[in-house]
Amino acid sequence: MYSLDEVRLLGVKTELLECCLTEVVPMLKKALVYARNRHTVERVIEDLRKREMQLWIAIQNIKILGFAITKIDYTPATNYKVAYIMFIGGTKMHKWIHLTKYIIEWARQNGCDAVEGYGRDGWERVFKRYGLKKIQTVFSIALK
Repeated sequence: MYSLDEVRLLGVKTELLECCLTEVVPMLKKALVYARNRHTVERVIEDLRKREMQLWIAIQNIKILGFAITKIDYTPATNYKVAYIMFIGGTKMHKWIHLTKYIIEWARQNGCDAVEGYGRDGWERVFKRYGLKKIQTVFSIALK
């Protein structure tokens, strides 16, 4: 049995998605600032509803502290399956970021070969503790 004070990371079932969006959308908007217009809130929600992406929430005392959104991608030509951490954010991350180990375990149970994510340099420091390592650097120039 869990106590309400305990922080937990939960995978959100589709039928409970709408209940979480009020608290998650403001955090998602902050995360999307760094996505450089590659995604919109509306599109992410649509993909969550279609189960093309998965929502995870860090919850304590029925308050959502943070979230992660994942997506599994499979490349048939190379038989490679990756769980991408598309977006992650929230408050009091020191209380729940270690719980992302459950996303890694979920990916393993779903036959993924790797878990990957894109983020600012600060994320390398955070995730290094959990076995993730930097594998590339992305270069970009805005043309508009």
